[in-house]
Amino acid sequence: MTRFVDNDDGYLAWIAQHPDGFVLNTERIPKPNYLRLHRSTCRTITILQPKAGRWTADYIKICGSRTELESWARDTVGGVVQPCRFCV
Repeated sequence: MTRFVDNDDGYLAWIAQHPDGFVLNTERIPKPNYLRLHRSTCRTITILQPKAGRWTADYIKICGSRTELESWARDTVGGVVQPCRFCV
């Protein structure tokens, strides 16, 4: 599992190298109410939105297997991942 904060280059390299991986998009300080789970190929986390400017600034990315991310959300943040409606 890898956490990307202020590291867009690292994040983009990770998703390119892990097409079968998963990405947890969350606030800079993770909260149980926003833990969005995506496949690493999801268009919502691979195409930068015009207003965003950066990938890993306001929102951070935690990347790994689905099981790792679900466990991390539960054990570290006290929340349950919310699957993306487009990809998961």
